[in-house]
Amino acid sequence: MSYESAVAQLEQTNATLVQEVVRARDAIMGLNRMYATITEGRTAVKNGEYFTVPGSGMVYATLYKKTGSTTQQTVAEFPSRSAYDNLVTQANAATSTAQQAKNDVTTIKQKSPSILKRDLLRDSVEAQSGGRNTVRYTAKGEPCYFYVFPKYNLEDLPGWSSADGTGPHPAFIQNEVEKGYILYGMYQAAEIAGEAVSQPYMAPRHTISYDNALALCRASGAGFDIAGGWDWAAIALWSMANGFQPRGNSAHGRSHEKLWETGRLVDPSLPLGVPDAAGKNTLTGSGPNSWRHDNSPHGIADLAGNVWEWNSGFKLIDGVAHIAPDNGTYTESQYLNTSFSPAIANPWSNTSAVGAPNILKQALIVPSAMAKPVGGGYINTEGERLPIRGGNRHTGGYVGLGALNLSYVRTFVGSSLGFRLTYRE
Repeated sequence: MSYESAVAQLEQTNATLVQEVVRARDAIMGLNRMYATITEGRTAVKNGEYFTVPGSGMVYATLYKKTGSTTQQTVAEFPSRSAYDNLVTQANAATSTAQQAKNDVTTIKQKSPSILKRDLLRDSVEAQSGGRNTVRYTAKGEPCYFYVFPKYNLEDLPGWSSADGTGPHPAFIQNEVEKGYILYGMYQAAEIAGEAVSQPYMAPRHTISYDNALALCRASGAGFDIAGGWDWAAIALWSMANGFQPRGNSAHGRSHEKLWETGRLVDPSLPLGVPDAAGKNTLTGSGPNSWRHDNSPHGIADLAGNVWEWNSGFKLIDGVAHIAPDNGTYTESQYLNTSFSPAIANPWSNTSAVGAPNILKQALIVPSAMAKPVGGGYINTEGERLPIRGGNRHTGGYVGLGALNLSYVRTFVGSSLGFRLTYRE
């Protein structure tokens, strides 16, 4: 085969794969919800409607059309990553007889379907969400979904007192440089091949210490990091300003407030509402819109309940608050010693802010003059204690944007404790 024919074949393969990617991602990410089995999908939709079921091996997913109560028609099979790689290998092999084209082959590889796949996925996610969601890729090529959270000023929040600080919320300042947005993981972190990922319908990673969670996030590649308290505070204040506080998995797979609001259990064989195992954690993003920060399908999922989340950027030392000066990358030795000892109450909204520096109000370590988020508060003033936020699957009325636990040492592990990714451009 000539070099020109090989290139033409590769280009045709690329074009075909691009179409496959668009169809697959549209089906799975937006147009058709993924169901675990054919029976589950067929039961969930009406005759003539479509549903998607995970595949195996060379098939990433299969799209079906329901044709009857017990029947369905296969519409399309979408290739897996290994299938794409196989096609790329075949296309590249076709050029191997053309010795003079070696340098050009390198260029072709740089334009391979794996790169096209990434661009198309990001474009699709951003288009479907109106720019609110985006995708970044780990060092091993795993897509991670992030919420693009735009900058706002503290004084523009309804009910915020200018005496508690003005200007951009510190979440939008990184190492003293002002940023236009933050990228915050849409989903609690899961683990794939030694990397932390932010992906839907995954079992959240748990039973992990703070330092191991931090290392797993940074193993995902440049820009990836564990989400911090500044991120959490900015999102919580924005949600309250918009009059909404999300619910979540707070009663063993259900919302304690509205028991009919459920997510998909990690172990679907377990009964809802019965304590208490890691299998009662719900798959990331599998709950209703009311479990997202803005009550929309494009919002940040599972901030309230499911698993507590380690947060960077703050710690107690013998009861005294130490905090990162902004949302940049700091070692813990660079945290500011506030010389203030917060007396965390339960519920957290009853915590006194008397004498607290503004930086702790802006970080939601203590309440501000603004409306207070719901959630429980817990503290242990002995030695070093690191923050976890949000609550877990069995804390009931104590889950929420205000839930703050300062009781645990950095080596603590448990099936109701996880973390989340952030990404710095």
